[in-house]
Amino acid sequence: MARKTSTGDADRFAKLLAEKTKRAAEADRLEPPPVGDPVSQLVLSMLTFNTVTERAEAAFTRLLDELVDLHELRVSHPYELVSIVGDGYPGIEDRIVRIREALFAIYDAENDLNLQSIAGKGKKEQRAYLDGLESVPPYAAAQVSLLCYGAHAMPVDERLLAALVAEGVFEAEETCAAAEGFLLRQVKAGEAMEAHLALQAWADTLPDELPERVRLTRKIDPEARDAGDPKPPAKLGPEPEPPARSDVARPAAGHPLVEARRIKAIAAAEASAKAAGSRPNRKRARAKAKPVAKSG
Repeated sequence: MARKTSTGDADRFAKLLAEKTKRAAEADRLEPPPVGDPVSQLVLSMLTFNTVTERAEAAFTRLLDELVDLHELRVSHPYELVSIVGDGYPGIEDRIVRIREALFAIYDAENDLNLQSIAGKGKKEQRAYLDGLESVPPYAAAQVSLLCYGAHAMPVDERLLAALVAEGVFEAEETCAAAEGFLLRQVKAGEAMEAHLALQAWADTLPDELPERVRLTRKIDPEARDAGDPKPPAKLGPEPEPPARSDVARPAAGHPLVEARRIKAIAAAEASAKAAGSRPNRKRARAKAKPVAKSG
């Protein structure tokens, strides 16, 4: 008989997690990602929730390539940030408003864009601080707590929750906060990182669309501080490719994730060029090795 708690099916989740962990290991998705400072990770996490990791990392890279640092991100016009990320990004306007509100909240509290005030505090206090930041979704607070502070956290967004509901782990009316509480009771603190990476890898294979119950409540307000020009661009293009590296010093572009993506892209390009260059040689080798038909 399946064990059920007040919020979920423990046996079904244990079986599902074991399956997804095995698949994530086969896909080499259990290696912890490169992590920068907590504030930049917060921005990345707010880009990641309710979409796929690769798309979020690409958007994060575009922002850091275009902007000098997170201060520029905080004070840039929201429509400019939308144009950098691309208006086809899921819930983009809501995200940009939330990210800027979170950065303003951090700056107002810290007089800078860092989280030094909680650096030496306990993990519960650190999570409480992140949960208390204006506009930060629980998924982002949980992911920063886990990746940056080593806390016992299990990030759950609406996409993952919908998948868990479809697998029979939760009832349809479950909330992300309650779901995280359930997962924390099933996963030990020392196993939380691997479990998160496995579930995230699974969620990344699902259709990249917002579940119907997601409510996008934030809109760009022309009267908000530093909002700038109240008129949006006449037309926003699709999500662009990351721009070429500028000669202008951009400290934020040294983020470990950005550098890791660049190294990976260079390696892939070199491997592709090597493979392309070797194809004619392989064809010639096969032609030489092909037996010549004897006449008569």
